Amino acid sequence: MSEHEIVPGIDIDDQIRDLYNVGKSCSEIANELQVKPNYISRRLTKLRKWGELTAPSKKLTSAAINAEIRVYVAAREELAEIIRLTGLSPEEARERVRYVKADNRARIRRAERS
Repeated sequence: MSEHEIVPGIDIDDQIRDLYNVGKSCSEIANELQVKPNYISRRLTKLRKWGELTAPSKKLTSAAINAEIRVYVAAREELAEIIRLTGLSPEEARERVRYVKADNRARIRRAERS
C-alpha cells in the first residue's frame, strides 16, 4: 500500500485554454481563476504540448514581430513606414525599434570580441 494520499486536483484546463485562446495573459487568467500565475504557466506548457492551444504564445509572436522589425531596420526604413508595414501603434513600434537597435549593437559588440 502506498504512503502517499491521492488528492483530486483541480481540473480547470478547459477554462485556462479558453481564456488563453481569447488573448488573456497568464496573470489575468490566474487572477480570474484564483490560482498562482506559475500554475497557469505550467498548465499552458502542457496544453501547448498537447496541441490544445490555438493562439500562438506571446513570446513567439513577439519574437516574430521583432524579427520583422529587424529586417526593416536593416533596410533603413523610417519609423512611419515600419508602423504602416507592421500595423503596430506608434508607441509600440518606437519601443520595438529601440529594442532591436540596442540588440543589434550588443550583437556587434559580441561579434567583435570573438
